[in-house]
Parts: sequence; C-alpha cells; structure tokens
Amino acid sequence: MKPQPENQKQLDALVRQHQMPAESSMSGGKAAEGRQDNADKAVLADVYPLPSAYERDLLVLMPVNPSTAYVCWEISPRTREQCRLRIKSGEPHLLMKLYTENQDENLVMESVRIEQMGSYFFRHYLPGRNCWAELLVGSESGSYLTVMVSRRVRMPDDQIHESGEFTTMTVRKNERGLLALSGFNRMISGGDGLHKTWKGVSSIENSAGRK
Repeated sequence: MKPQPENQKQLDALVRQHQMPAESSMSGGKAAEGRQDNADKAVLADVYPLPSAYERDLLVLMPVNPSTAYVCWEISPRTREQCRLRIKSGEPHLLMKLYTENQDENLVMESVRIEQMGSYFFRHYLPGRNCWAELLVGSESGSYLTVMVSRRVRMPDDQIHESGEFTTMTVRKNERGLLALSGFNRMISGGDGLHKTWKGVSSIENSAGRK
C-alpha cells in the first residue's frame, strides 16, 4: 500500500531529521549505517505504528528447546462476546493449558490465567514429546468452554540422532558430542583438553566476528 501524500511529507521530514553525517573510516562508516538503519526504523514506527491488536482469533505454540515452549494468542471481541453469552454467569476469565501425551492419556503440564491477548513461556522438560496448547474461557461457577486449540508440535530432542544421511543434535551444553561428531576430539586427549580447545575455538570466532 502506498503512503498517503501527507504521510509521505511527514516521513521525508523525519528521515532528514534523523540523517547522520558520513564518516571517512570503514568501521566508522558501518557504525553510521547501523545508526541510520535504526533511525529509519524508528521513523517508520512513528509514521506507521503497528496496531495494538488485530481483532482476530489466534493461538500458536512454538518449541524453543527441549524444556521451553512459546505460546502467543489473541481472542477477537466477537469471540469473547459469544463466550460471555454462553457462560451466563458473571465476567468470564481466560485460561491457558499446556498438554502432552502420556501413554494413552493427555497430561496437563501447566494451567495459567491469561488476558485477552499476550504471550507466555511454558518451561517443562519434554524432549521429543508432542505438545499442544488449549485456550479456555471459564465462569465463576467453575465451568469451562474450549475456545481454541493450537496445532500439535514436537519438542526438540536432547540426544544425538543418526540416520542414513544426517545426524541431528541439540548443540547447547553438548560440546563433547559436537566435537566427537567432527572427529576433532581424536586430535587431543582428555575431557579437560576438549573443553579448553572448544573455548579456544570459540574465542577465536568471537574475536573475528568483532573485527
């Protein structure tokens, strides 16, 4: 969508206001470019701010690592009003639950009160388990109605898995496994040597990244 003329004039004025003077050195030039990019983003946010809500029903669960899952949600005013009519007992409240499979039954890992829109981190160690979130509306009498259910997601594993074509693993806190897969561990001896070598490689990479 093209901006309206009056918005374009405001945008041009704000861009000129945030422009930075050019710097002669290469490193200084990159720093100036970074500051200019941040200034441009701030200008766009002022002229075209994001809405506080999209007034649509949304429930998304995303795995982060074997022990963390992120959920975000929004309930449209229309859906909330429909729930209020069905509850018919005071002001309804919202509840979010995290489920996982436990043999032949569904296990509730956590239940938390929520607002009409927001996000939350579930922190439970569930490597390789299927999980999903459920959003419910409840009444003062203790009755609940399911409003939305997220898609089922599989939490990441924390073990090394090998197949015919590739090997997967969680790198964080698994330095020994990573070095073993690379074959680099055969060049040095002892666990302490592995740790020192890994830290040395990491420091070299970090130093190169700062240049």
